[in-house]
Amino acid sequence: HPLSNFVDDALLLIGKSYFYQGEYVKAERKFLELNEQFPSSSLTLESRLWLARTLDRLKRPEESISILISLSDVAEAEGEDEIAAQAYLLLGALYELQPDQDKAVGQYARATELDADDEVSTEAQFRLANLYFSMGRFQKSVEEYGKVEQYTSDANIIFQAELQSAV
Repeated sequence: HPLSNFVDDALLLIGKSYFYQGEYVKAERKFLELNEQFPSSSLTLESRLWLARTLDRLKRPEESISILISLSDVAEAEGEDEIAAQAYLLLGALYELQPDQDKAVGQYARATELDADDEVSTEAQFRLANLYFSMGRFQKSVEEYGKVEQYTSDANIIFQAELQSAV
């Protein structure tokens, strides 16, 4: 029913379903369809985030990075800290693979500064600490591992951070 108020919801859910099934080309089409047909939808930012994830899986990191850079700026400007933090987290991972460690550090650090879900902040903080460790900046790594417990009460994650800090 193309005139329904739930078409954008349906497109996003179908796109996510394709993504989780590993049907990335189909997922890309659905996310693009949502963005093109409903540019003022409240789901557009989330759809762009999923599109960037999909492009990453399709081994098109340059396109993914381009989307994530603009998405993070727009999401922050609109007060969508959760989406912005997820965009920064994925940007950090993509920069780390390039490898552009300095840019990755900046993205992870930015993700931890936003008022986002604790799970996203915890992952960003842990990745930041791991990245400093891999760069040989051990003192900074220890400091960053110490900050992990600010974002989570999960004893397993805190233990992993403390163990890595001890290493």
